[in-house]
Amino acid sequence: VVWYDKIKALAKELTIFNIDFNFYPLADERYFNYIHRCGDIDLIIIDGRERMRCFKEAVARKCPIMLDDSERERYKEAFNYGLRAEDALPDKMGQKATIFYA
Repeated sequence: VVWYDKIKALAKELTIFNIDFNFYPLADERYFNYIHRCGDIDLIIIDGRERMRCFKEAVARKCPIMLDDSERERYKEAFNYGLRAEDALPDKMGQKATIFYA
């Protein structure tokens, strides 16, 4: 909840209001399938638990998907979907995000 609140406050501070923020416990199926009930989406950002399951759900939307910490071994499966991938520059800790395009 702390990270969620921090990012939501930052968006407000930057006057970015076209973001749909949702917070669900992992045990709640809405955590995974909310993506299918959304309207038009320009970009999906995945930065949380169960990232690969979220990624699999997001691929069906056929819009760009940013997968945070994509350098981690457990997220390598995302590169097997045949999507064009562009890596963001790694941060000072070597972590990076990749944007996948349908």
